[in-house]
Amino acid sequence: MPITYDTYIGKQCIKKHIEKAVDEILSKNEILLSAFHGQVMSKANMSLHDYMLVTDQRVIFWSRGLVGGSTDSFHYSDISSVEEAKGLLLGEIVLNIRGTKERFRNMVKTDIPKAAKHIRDQISLDRNKGNIPMQAQESIPDKIKLQDFDVGNTENKCPKCDFEYENGVKECPRCGIIFSKYKITQTTKKVTSDKIIQPNVAKKGKNGNIYTKRLSKKDLIIAAITATVVFFIFTLIVANNDYSQENTNPGQLVTKNEFGEKWAFNVEEGYVYSIDKAAVFKAGGTEYQLNGVAKMKGYKPIDPIWRNNPDIPGTKINIGPFIELALINSK
Repeated sequence: MPITYDTYIGKQCIKKHIEKAVDEILSKNEILLSAFHGQVMSKANMSLHDYMLVTDQRVIFWSRGLVGGSTDSFHYSDISSVEEAKGLLLGEIVLNIRGTKERFRNMVKTDIPKAAKHIRDQISLDRNKGNIPMQAQESIPDKIKLQDFDVGNTENKCPKCDFEYENGVKECPRCGIIFSKYKITQTTKKVTSDKIIQPNVAKKGKNGNIYTKRLSKKDLIIAAITATVVFFIFTLIVANNDYSQENTNPGQLVTKNEFGEKWAFNVEEGYVYSIDKAAVFKAGGTEYQLNGVAKMKGYKPIDPIWRNNPDIPGTKINIGPFIELALINSK
């Protein structure tokens, strides 16, 4: 099935790659809704380009390797929630799958809200497919068993005044209460009680004796608020450290086979990225300058590996496209 005009193709996606995915990965009746470029962390070191494909049936993580590549797919019924995380230029989508987190990272920041919305919309559609019409559903009170709130009291003793009577009586002959309503009232009072069960705190007195002090309601509220704030701050610190440590983006891999005649270097492949607006091409462990900012910062000259233009003697192949890619992939 070809890519339609409704399909959203994210930034940095290569169209021929997406067309190949549609032909080889999607099933016959599966519709591609959107595609996004990024990085599947578990396969980051084995792929040239990673893509997240959002279809009408599932989310697919595709690592397009040198030979074949690999895919992981997640059906919407298995996705409990979708999280978004954004850095300065890049970010990630996190899928919560049955208690585990599947991450798709190093996405262009502006693509993240679109990807999250498409996935959430499909999750909602998937869940609504199995919904039973409201008129066919039983109300909660209809599900209550008769023995829970029996019409008659079979204990032969009034729960309020302890008067003994015969079986099957619906109300007390002495105090007049209706047994079914009295049970419901007592159950409701028990559930909705606003009393706080206060724990006893053990303390040691001056004489060495151990005694207990019951915490006040105010003490419990202050303790709960303090614990919540500490937990929130701790979570933010851990999440930030986790993202910073794992976000070891080597830049975007570019190859001679991918660019063909427009390839501007005398090496087979390398990485392009930028550091503080200094565009860099890295090959064989050496970082070469691509723009004036990189030259000012002392990166190696690009001339030794800059390919000559065979069509116009005395000139070089245009490195403009590589500078643009480098500036997008900022560290």
